[in-house]
Parts: sequence; structure tokens; C-alpha cells
Amino acid sequence: MEKAVFLTGDKDLGLHIGQRSRFLPNIVCYIMMNCMTIGDALEKYRQYKRIFSDETSVRLIKKNGIVFLDMQSTSQELSSLRSFSDYKVTTMYIFLKFLSGGKFDLTGVTVTHDKPDNASEYKNVFPCPVSFSKPVNSLIFMKKSLNVSINYPNKDLLNHFEQYARKILDKVSTQESLPRKVSRLLIKTVQSGDSPSVEMIAMKFNMSVRKLQGLLEQEKTTYKQLLHSVKKELAFVYLSDRQMSSAEVSYLLGFSEPSAFYRAFKKWTGNTPGQFRATQ
Repeated sequence: MEKAVFLTGDKDLGLHIGQRSRFLPNIVCYIMMNCMTIGDALEKYRQYKRIFSDETSVRLIKKNGIVFLDMQSTSQELSSLRSFSDYKVTTMYIFLKFLSGGKFDLTGVTVTHDKPDNASEYKNVFPCPVSFSKPVNSLIFMKKSLNVSINYPNKDLLNHFEQYARKILDKVSTQESLPRKVSRLLIKTVQSGDSPSVEMIAMKFNMSVRKLQGLLEQEKTTYKQLLHSVKKELAFVYLSDRQMSSAEVSYLLGFSEPSAFYRAFKKWTGNTPGQFRATQ
């Protein structure tokens, strides 16, 4: 993407590619096309997205009649890449419009990169305000839009495509990298209220701590980096629930005290937990 921006001189390239991506010929898109409603399609997207891409985690957050479709990059490098963020939000918006025959409406968009000197092109792409330098790339819309019908659903085709997708997902899971397997186990462990240690995780994989650390180093990561990444991802999820206090989030994520969580969150995002919530 960066090379393409350089070669074309088009700083809005992510937006322009996204505008032209009305349909992506992969199994997940075929599944979404044959769902009954936009809400059904987005749930299927979350369920099967890992088949073709693992660089973004997807959350569908519903509160006070508003829905946030968050697309959080698992890579800090990608999070700061303007063309990538623009492409993600534009592609999803254009595809949802395509599925609904133009009936899908947005009320807001957020992107993780800084506001460019010239942001006029965003007004040509999105019919709503766009907010920059936010923690996640997100499409924001009214909850009623989840009930918007998809143009030509076909239940038989949906069942057929899902059977095929489940086979692919099973294959992807068996071929999954060790860092991804460790991350998934860490997520489950932290969510269950336990504080995972490297010894505990190594035991789960039937290997010594030294072997686990060595294999992770071969994948250019460490146990500590994976744990921090998981805590960051879960922090976004927990903080999106306004009934949960920041102190409770700190406790659930295994921090020794709230101040340690505040410092870590600010290091991850540049904002305090309170500032993050103020943007939601």
C-alpha cells in the first residue's frame, strides 16, 4: 500500500481502492450475500473472517440504539498506516451498501491515523463525519440498520457456503502459527479471570518454558509481547461497556493497581481510559 501511494502520488489511494471494491470474490463475501439482514451478515463476517485475514480483530458493539463496527488492527504498524485504515473502512462501507441495495446508512466513521492536511476526499466518500486519531477503525450506524434486508438472500446457498467455510476454518486452525495459538489461549485465560504465567501456558502446550520462548523468538515475538497485545485488545472490549469501571477493567486484566493500567493504556494508545471512553 505504501509503495502504491508513492508510485501513484495519490495520498487518498486507500479511499479510492475501497470505493472500487464493491465485491470481493471470497467465501466470506458469498456467505454475507446470502444472509437475510445486514446484522446477520456482520455476525457471519466476524465468525469467518479469519479464513482470509488475521490482521484485524472485529467487534460489533451495540449501545443506546447505536452500533459500532470496530476493526482493530493487531499490528501497530498497520494502525498508523493511513492507506490501510482508509481501505478497511471504505471497503466495508461500500460492500454493506452493495448488499443492501444502497439502504445502509452511516452516522459516523473513525480511523486510527492522524488527520491529513487535505481531508476533502473523505466528504466525497462518506455521507457523515469522519473522526481521526481514534483508537480503532470503526463504522458507526443506527441499530435499526442491522435489520435492513439484503438484496437477494438464498438460504440453500448460505448453508452450502457455510459448510465449505467451516472446513476451511478447521484447516486454518490446524495450520495456525504458535504465536496466534498462544494469543487465543491467553485471551481465554484472561477472560476467565486467571492471571496467565509463561509456565502455565508452556504446560498447556506440553513444552518447557525455554522451548516455548525459543519457538516464539523464531516467530519474532515474545510471550510478554503477546500478553500485552491481548490485554490491549481486551481493554478496548471492556472499556466499551460503560457499566464497567476502569478499576474493574484493571482488575480483570490482571494489573496490580488501576494506576498501572492507566499507564499501560496511555502507552498503548496515547490516551487515558477516560479519554478513550469520551470518544466512544
